Order: sequence, then structure tokens, then C-alpha cells
Amino acid sequence: MKIIILFTILLSFNMSFAQNFSKKDFKKIIREYKKEERQYGYSYYSTISTNNKDSIFFQSDTVTLFSSKIGIRKNEYCRTIQFDFKKWNRVNLIDCKICNGQSICYVTTDKNVYKYNLHEVDQDLFISLKNKYTQMTFRITGAKKISDNGNEYFEIKLLKEK
Repeated sequence: MKIIILFTILLSFNMSFAQNFSKKDFKKIIREYKKEERQYGYSYYSTISTNNKDSIFFQSDTVTLFSSKIGIRKNEYCRTIQFDFKKWNRVNLIDCKICNGQSICYVTTDKNVYKYNLHEVDQDLFISLKNKYTQMTFRITGAKKISDNGNEYFEIKLLKEK
């Protein structure tokens, strides 16, 4: 009986991170971010961020993006990379410290600004980031919609391609 319950839990976890996340879904998150930023200035909720403790974003093979600051706050991340999407498929990766309620972000240089590209290969979705200094490509391995006190956001799993 315990094996059946364990199998059911594992199966439901795997299904919750299924690849039912398309290029259209990712573009919608970016559009909503830009729309809310224009309408309200820098909104507390509208951001796409990830943990960057010990430069984990740049050094780890797996990364989790959150489409809201709620995910960052719930996981108590003190150091983050915030994706600031701009015109012409540009994204600024802003390195911030958000400890003790105070937010301090590093100055943006041309090393932080990337051209991004979303593309699908054999039903897998990839996001590529490239500037004149470096290039990174991530495969989106899953996305889960999370509801928190009436606010919904996505937790998006990325795997760095070599």
C-alpha cells in the first residue's frame, strides 16, 4: 500500500512539472511583465527572477525562474538575478541583493545586457542569451503554475545546455 501511495505522489509531482509550457506561454509572461512595468512603474509582483547565491545562475546546470517576486520572497533568496526585458529582444540581467528588506542592485554594463532568443527544437523549448562576452542556452524542462493568496505565478525549471 505504501508503494502505491509513493508512486502516486511521484507521478503527480512529475505531471505538475510537465513540459506543457510553450513559446507562446513564455512570451505571454514577458508581455505581462512589460505591460505591468509600463502601467505601474516597477511593480512588486511583476518580475522574472532567479536565485543567484554564490553566482549559481552562471555556474549551475539547473536554474529555477520565478515569474513573480512572491517566489523569491517565499524561498528567502537574498541574492537574485532579475530579468528586465527590453525592446528588440534584449534582456538586462540585473544582479541584486535583497536582504533584510533592502534592495541593492549592481550597475548595468554591456556585460549584463543580452540578446535573447526563444526557439523550439523537437518539442523542447530553449532560451538563448548572447552578448559579445558570453553565450548561454537553457532548455525549459518544466513549468508549474503556483497560486499564493490569490496571486498566481510560474516556477520555471531550466537546464543549461553545454
